Amino acid sequence: ISVLLALKTPAQQIFATTFAVAGVNATFAILPFLRENRPSKHDILSIAVPASIGGVTSSLFLARNLGGDFLGLALTGFMFLAGLHLVTSVRKQDHQLVRTPDYLLGVLAFMAGCFIVVFGGGGAILFTIGLVALFGYYYHEELMLSLLVTVVTCFPLFALSYVEGILFFWPVLVILASSVPCALV
Repeated sequence: ISVLLALKTPAQQIFATTFAVAGVNATFAILPFLRENRPSKHDILSIAVPASIGGVTSSLFLARNLGGDFLGLALTGFMFLAGLHLVTSVRKQDHQLVRTPDYLLGVLAFMAGCFIVVFGGGGAILFTIGLVALFGYYYHEELMLSLLVTVVTCFPLFALSYVEGILFFWPVLVILASSVPCALV
């Protein structure tokens, strides 16, 4: 993202690139979690459907009305704050605090879908923070659910970006060449 910003790439193209890269990387990264922690179809649907709807809705109605400068600033600021949170949160937990009601999980997933549009492909970190801070989810479970939100939100946005002609494949392929092996680890 930093390189694309330095090359004065338009913000909408950077976001389209993050949707493609985050969606592909999350797909590869989620596979081991799905084999070990098989979530129920009910759990998947209560997250996948609201996240996808939130992403597409936010893309069609919110992101189109925001200027490229605002999106670039939001992305840069978000990445800084997410990194700061991850570095400073070392609290360990040995049990999940409460069972999350499906409707709250759905609302959180919808909001994460919206945030992915405004903050780029990494916007699902807000879903992660919500699961840990509000409900005390275990690390592996919240990581799997965050990856799921990323996958189901980024692929429709990736397709929408391609149809609109704002996705260029060369930066995506260059980034994926180095990031997919890391996602598999």
